[in-house]
Amino acid sequence: MVGFTQDDTGVDIEVSGGRSLRAGYLVGCDGGRNLVRKAAGIDFVGLDPSTSWMIAEVAWAGDLTDLELPQALSTWFGAAAPA
Repeated sequence: MVGFTQDDTGVDIEVSGGRSLRAGYLVGCDGGRNLVRKAAGIDFVGLDPSTSWMIAEVAWAGDLTDLELPQALSTWFGAAAPA
């Protein structure tokens, strides 16, 4: 999306390559750097968009007690293990 204009009946959306679309609604759901929200002048109240997160799915072979999990996580990710 390059830009958009809104009127009483919908939204004209300008996309790359000089093309455009017409829709009844335009919804931006891609977080703190959302172009739709910024263009509409709507502030993002939340975490700093420069913050990075990592999500991982792990398959664990063997037993893992509650006491071992914080230590394992701190070893893998370099974070302090919770007390």
